[in-house]
Amino acid sequence: MSNKEIPLKEEKSNSWKQPWLWFTLSPLILSVVLGTTMLIISIQVQDGLVTDDYSKEGFTINEKIEREVEGKNLELTAAIKLDDMTGDLTLDLGGKLNPLPEQLLLEIIHPVRAELDIPATVHHQINGRYIGQLPVKLNQRRYIRVTDPSNPNWLLKGEISFPTKEPAMVIAQ
Repeated sequence: MSNKEIPLKEEKSNSWKQPWLWFTLSPLILSVVLGTTMLIISIQVQDGLVTDDYSKEGFTINEKIEREVEGKNLELTAAIKLDDMTGDLTLDLGGKLNPLPEQLLLEIIHPVRAELDIPATVHHQINGRYIGQLPVKLNQRRYIRVTDPSNPNWLLKGEISFPTKEPAMVIAQ
């Protein structure tokens, strides 16, 4: 035998075919794809829950508290009944409010999305009964605010789950 050097074959590197390489890189690739997707979504979708004017919100909080206290001092209550078929809204206002306003503003507020809020004006009929109309059918929990638009010194607020067969009570607290 001779000591001749035999040239070794150069093997091409096929590292991309190795499963351990993909096993190691897949969390990194997945995190880059998900991070990019979340970044794109966050740029394109407006967050309606964040308010831009914190100072204005802070100034009005004391005013809201004073109006709620005034509603409690007047012992205000409201029994709200909504007819699902026709959209007729009946509000029976009770308490020490004298004289009774000719109309009330009833705000039906969605817990999260402001574009689903429904303002409704109800008109006084007789003995504290107010009648109005709602254009949409309600089917979930909503916040309720009742105020007098001509004299905004008091505020009555509460929470109601729709639909309801019995009149829902809102009591000043």
